[in-house]
Amino acid sequence: EELLAAWVGWPIRTFEHAIIERFAAALRIPTISHQDPAQDDPAVFAAFREHLERSYPALHATLRRELVGERSLIYTWEGRDPSKPAVVLMAHEDVVPVEPGTETSWEQPPFSGAVAGGFVWGRGAIDMLNITASMATAFKHLAHSGFRPKGTLIYFGVADEEAGAMGVETTRLRLAVIGSATLMTAAAVSISGIIGWIGLVIPHFARLAVGPDFSRLMPVSAVLGRYLAARRHRL
Repeated sequence: EELLAAWVGWPIRTFEHAIIERFAAALRIPTISHQDPAQDDPAVFAAFREHLERSYPALHATLRRELVGERSLIYTWEGRDPSKPAVVLMAHEDVVPVEPGTETSWEQPPFSGAVAGGFVWGRGAIDMLNITASMATAFKHLAHSGFRPKGTLIYFGVADEEAGAMGVETTRLRLAVIGSATLMTAAAVSISGIIGWIGLVIPHFARLAVGPDFSRLMPVSAVLGRYLAARRHRL
């Protein structure tokens, strides 16, 4: 503890309290990303960036920050030796929505950032604002100590877990993938006949009916497939 306190320049309890408060403050910012990006609130992600600037000044004074796809962040810490390999650290800064009607089921409100019972509570506390806060804290104190890496260090914080964080038009891409899969399925059925259709479709219907447990899924798929094949011959 004495070595750690000497490194950070604060009493260890003060250091712990500051880390917890910065983390809790991040959890109070509802950086929710939705399936439909139009539902996202850009002001919330701007508030999160402001929180990072305010909470980790040494990091921002030392590393170069870039904004990608309007919300995602890249921090680059140039290394001393360009010949050394770079290291990329990655996390996402968004959280999923709270299911409507489940708010009262939370032991602590989802965006309270409450510190209680030895835990920091909130949506994103373990997925994965904890990683963002940990890396930002480490970078901050390394920068404050005068450290400079041999190879370049890069922190990549995406605003969601989907390709949309990089500016990809996910709706158009999704339609293209679904359309292509439909055409390929139709072509396979045209070539192989009804047996091919049964093999492609029945397992999915069976999975919807009995779930992913293969001990039930396999026999149900076989029975349904045999039944439809028999019906075909009768017709």
